[in-house]
Amino acid sequence: MPTMGECVCHDGWRLSGHDITALKNARKLLTGAESVRLCPADIQETQALVLAGAAIKQVAQRNAAGPFRVNRVDTSLIPGGRSQAKIIRLAPDDDGTPFVAKVDDVERLREEMQRFRRYAQRWDASLNPCLHFHSGISLILFGLVESPDKPGQPAPTLEETLETMFYCEHWGDYQGPSEDDLRELIKRTIKKLQRLNSQPGDGMHKPLAFLQIEPYRTLRTQGHEWKIGHSDGSDGSIFDYEERASVKVAELEDRSIVHGDVQLRNILVRDGREPHFIDYAYCGPGHPCLDLARLESAILFFCGRMNGDEREFGSVLFDVLDGKTEEDVKRKHPSFCTTRTNRLAIFTSLACRAAAFELLGSIDRGEDDWLAMKYVISCQSLFMISMQSGVVRAQLSALGAYMKLRRGW
Repeated sequence: MPTMGECVCHDGWRLSGHDITALKNARKLLTGAESVRLCPADIQETQALVLAGAAIKQVAQRNAAGPFRVNRVDTSLIPGGRSQAKIIRLAPDDDGTPFVAKVDDVERLREEMQRFRRYAQRWDASLNPCLHFHSGISLILFGLVESPDKPGQPAPTLEETLETMFYCEHWGDYQGPSEDDLRELIKRTIKKLQRLNSQPGDGMHKPLAFLQIEPYRTLRTQGHEWKIGHSDGSDGSIFDYEERASVKVAELEDRSIVHGDVQLRNILVRDGREPHFIDYAYCGPGHPCLDLARLESAILFFCGRMNGDEREFGSVLFDVLDGKTEEDVKRKHPSFCTTRTNRLAIFTSLACRAAAFELLGSIDRGEDDWLAMKYVISCQSLFMISMQSGVVRAQLSALGAYMKLRRGW
């Protein structure tokens, strides 16, 4: 570093063009990433450097009127999925929309970017991801899907939206999300998935979706057994179908393009009706029914209310599998349809079933493929802590009876 005396311009000194250029470059460095203060300071120093540099670059790109000096970037951690990635909201002080950064291993992020650009970019143009890496730190910077009610904050997830509906139901004056808005949201979510899933797999990347009936098999080898009978009371265990269902699913494991990780935290909700998907780490070739089966199970197992015993709920879900209309289900099972949450779950299941049949019909496949996928997803869900195991058991019970009575499994 120069001394103060060396920085003083004495009488008669002149700055050359070379000196001015050097000073301008020095100014850029001094106002660059290392001079930006990230608040709060709960991010590693090396991560902060790359985050600040990425934010500065994005701010420069969107301030077309001229350069803008970033002095401060407010940060906050966003609860993510089940991966080890760190999700961070970045709010630079240029008064623009914040960004979202996903910090993870560079190879995983490289592959995610490749998958997004190949399979999802035309399908979802709202995120505009950009990969940044330096000194062993790597991140993808996304555009923020902003909440219209809270500018600068991310839109609520579908999980948060459904949770609000679930807990508002016991209030005398219901103040939760509109049931009509939620139905429209589900319709648009399904339509968006159909557009993606109708694209044929290209074989350029291997499927990443987890489609094995685990950890049931692992636990069984350790002496743990789950007993779930058919909802109609007939003999047999629903786990009698595990091998056949797995083989059936494997036949189409890379037939279509899928999001690959459809869950309630990976769907953001704008204006109560507009779905936005995030987290494309598993996007690529997959089973044509995977996304729809995960969407259906995520909603059913999260907000279905067991206001009856397991066999009774299994009877409701059997009629859904049988393709009964929503009105038929309401007339036959009025007690289960008194809650908004159950009505939405039944609506979602019927809508996903219809959409799956359309996709399968376009490739000359049929109902057994849909049932096999639902079976595998339900078996996986039985062991997920965030799912209501009673509802999952009822779904498996209904599947067992339906596959035996209607499909001859």
